[in-house]
Amino acid sequence: MSRICKLIPRYVSIDMQGMALKIEEMTDEELGAWFRKAVIDLCSGCIDPNTDVFIKEQYQRSHTKMAQRQEINNKYHQNRIAKSEANSAAEAVSNSEKEASNALTPTEIKKAYGQNHHVMLTIEEGNKLRESYGPDLNLAIDILDSYIENNGKAAKKYKNHYAVLRRGNWVWNKVKETRLQEQRLENASHSNKSFKQQDLDARTQFFSTSVVPEMEAANG
Repeated sequence: MSRICKLIPRYVSIDMQGMALKIEEMTDEELGAWFRKAVIDLCSGCIDPNTDVFIKEQYQRSHTKMAQRQEINNKYHQNRIAKSEANSAAEAVSNSEKEASNALTPTEIKKAYGQNHHVMLTIEEGNKLRESYGPDLNLAIDILDSYIENNGKAAKKYKNHYAVLRRGNWVWNKVKETRLQEQRLENASHSNKSFKQQDLDARTQFFSTSVVPEMEAANG
């Protein structure tokens, strides 16, 4: 009962001071008749054209307040329904993705490669990359794997590691650059032989091409 009494003011808005002024000068008989008519008018929705103006105003205030409250309640329930539908849709998508993942064939399942196991490729993708890179595929994987290890946040944009490793991308160029540098170092090491080594090579070349054949011819 106390809860109901607390809820009543939310929907019934009566100007008590105004009503006190209105009935102050009434006799008991007039007051009784007025209250009787007011109750009947309120219960009927104030549709009687002879409804007291004060009662009609109070009815309209209460009706407006109740309508506003109903609108708030409707919005609240609509939001609840929308959130519930959104959650259900998200759950359905998640379940669908899980089912799709479970339905993958062994060749479609991605495996982790690289020292840090960051590079994800399917068997088919690995075979295609090996056709392009040849024996340099391991170097390419190590380059990308190391980059992801040291740049985790930046590497989140790489959703498809196969695409990053394909011919023409930065990993491909990095592999070519690395091999070119190795070749230059190797050439430099060959061209920078010591004088002693160069002399030894020259002597070996001389005897193998000149002296030995002549000696063999003489002995023959």
